[in-house]
Amino acid sequence: MRKVILFLFVAVTLVSAEIYSLMNFQPSSGAQTELFRSLAFEVVQIHEDGSVDFVANSLERRTILENGLSVTIKIADMQAYYQARNGTGRSMGGFYTWDEVSVWIDSLVAANPTITSVQSIGNTYQDRPQRVVKISVNNSFNDDDPAMANAWYDGLIHAREGAAMRNVRYWMMWLCSNYERNGYNGYQATWLLENREIWCLPVNNVDGWVYNESTSPGGGGMHRKNMNWTAGGDGIDLNRNWSVDWGGAGSSGDPGSQTYRGTGPLSEPESSNIDTFWQSHVPAQMHSTHTYSNALIYPWGWTSSPTTHAAAYSTQGEMMVQWATGEEHYTSYYFGPSAGNTRDHAYGVHGAMSWNHETGASFAGFWPSATEVVKLSRRNLRSYLVTACLAGCQYDPHEPGVP
Repeated sequence: MRKVILFLFVAVTLVSAEIYSLMNFQPSSGAQTELFRSLAFEVVQIHEDGSVDFVANSLERRTILENGLSVTIKIADMQAYYQARNGTGRSMGGFYTWDEVSVWIDSLVAANPTITSVQSIGNTYQDRPQRVVKISVNNSFNDDDPAMANAWYDGLIHAREGAAMRNVRYWMMWLCSNYERNGYNGYQATWLLENREIWCLPVNNVDGWVYNESTSPGGGGMHRKNMNWTAGGDGIDLNRNWSVDWGGAGSSGDPGSQTYRGTGPLSEPESSNIDTFWQSHVPAQMHSTHTYSNALIYPWGWTSSPTTHAAAYSTQGEMMVQWATGEEHYTSYYFGPSAGNTRDHAYGVHGAMSWNHETGASFAGFWPSATEVVKLSRRNLRSYLVTACLAGCQYDPHEPGVP
């Protein structure tokens, strides 16, 4: 019966706009697990019973049928689900358009001229700027102080993960509003800005975010990748486009897949711009925020073998979980491999202690309610504080990791 329902659903979506579905897969054998992993679906949640939730577009639903996988449809149309739940009365459902974020960045810098600066580190595929804000008492954008460690924060590498941008935005606001203030928050923020150079890219995948605005101006848009559609698909997954084990398992060579890796490592300007920036402003800590599954994921993603600094990652992960209250856990190898991801590149090439932070539980999803996104931003502030503090005091001499 499941296959009949899925077949009918695939047939309908072949002649309509793209629909993304939340599905659950319960493996019945080790062979089934390996088959599922080999198909490089986007896994968003792992359950205690061993089943996994994943997102599937029309091509991936056909792949499920062709491979005889037994799945359960949990949400047939995720975009419609989020729009019905959150309402469409506010701009991007309260998650801010690209223009609104850009205006806000300018306002933040204008209001805090002694501790902030902003600059584009390069343009996206569709020629929009990737705007990075530096927050530090040494606020000259191109003049790093070698005595001050760099900490990097980004959000929205995947265009449907609006809560990630909101988390980074909250972090930026907190740092600026508490600088030179009384009280414990003031002490923390002031100490950090006097001892760290903090770099924030709240909107990494600008083109994809703008595309979601065009298709779903009230929020809930489900486009994930960038807007380079030249390969015949619907863009490149910017979190499979990095150099460490590019082309390996957990990424797809099919342009229609949500984990399509592109034509080569760093083929996309969004990725290469950041890599070039890191060469000049080497991050000691890299904190890339995603949604969802309440997990902190560290290298390696391409293999289950531990890194040279596995003990340091375990210690820091425990600190971040304890501070960022909730059901979060930390792990390196999340269900299966994910080759060409940001964290492996930041660690393996640039030597950064690096994290992909999957914020929010399954009930919140990609587009949490207005109340829930504020809770997430406040909670995750604490894990941002940990990465900023530890940027200047690594647990061991931090040589770039070697796979």
